[in-house]
Amino acid sequence: MLLPTPPSNYLRVAAAFCVHDQKLLIARRRADIQQGGLWELPGGKLEAGESAQQCLEREIHEELGMTVRAGPVLAHCLHRYSGIGIQLLAIQTEWLHGEPTLSDHDRIEWIKPAGWYRKSWAPADVPLLAQLVALTSLPIADARKAD
Repeated sequence: MLLPTPPSNYLRVAAAFCVHDQKLLIARRRADIQQGGLWELPGGKLEAGESAQQCLEREIHEELGMTVRAGPVLAHCLHRYSGIGIQLLAIQTEWLHGEPTLSDHDRIEWIKPAGWYRKSWAPADVPLLAQLVALTSLPIADARKAD
């Protein structure tokens, strides 16, 4: 997918679209941090010189203690919060090993992707999830089952 260059004052953020046993990994932000209590696709901000895939693999390991393999960007959107803009990149993600643990989040769930709208989401994730569910024609084959 060819990605447009975001405005120079926007942050680039990688988000995991990780499906296992036909369920999507989601995380709820701790109440004491920005966007607290809202659900998101886990991930984080790209650092200088880092690809979106490198960022996602690093962030998932740091925040959830999981080892993942980041694949292609599946969807993206631009969103402005008060005072900051982000380009959110949803990346196909394969869970390799490690059980999810909590640090920046207070809850982790595996949900049926078609039911994503039943959760209270961080605003930037909403258009992204709608794109992903439409694009992927879920259920998605789980790469781990082939092992």
